[in-house]
Amino acid sequence: MSATPVAADHSEEFEQLAGLAALRALEGDELARFDQHAQQCERCRLIVRLDRETLRNLSLAAPEMDASPGLKDRLMSRAAVFDLERLLDMWATSKDVDRWARYCAGCIGAVKMKAARARRDGL
Repeated sequence: MSATPVAADHSEEFEQLAGLAALRALEGDELARFDQHAQQCERCRLIVRLDRETLRNLSLAAPEMDASPGLKDRLMSRAAVFDLERLLDMWATSKDVDRWARYCAGCIGAVKMKAARARRDGL
């Protein structure tokens, strides 16, 4: 992706924000700042587009199914004990941080899409 033109103010932070933008997870000033940057940065627009394509493909990878009884309670209890520090340490020591970040973003996106479908279907 290094041959893709970048804006003069481009940084690694904007690439990380591009992943969050693909998930539609940016808000307020952060969203405005990224949007302003992305207007001039083909690389960040490409990252958003490719990440969204990946998320769409991930949502098709698993068949639709009904949630098992107690799923929400199990997810919430696991989220309460989720070791964010451990995940960040694994990410920081990874030899391929971009790939790791995209994997994590894809997993989060797939879960968000499935959760949105479950909410839509009243589960």
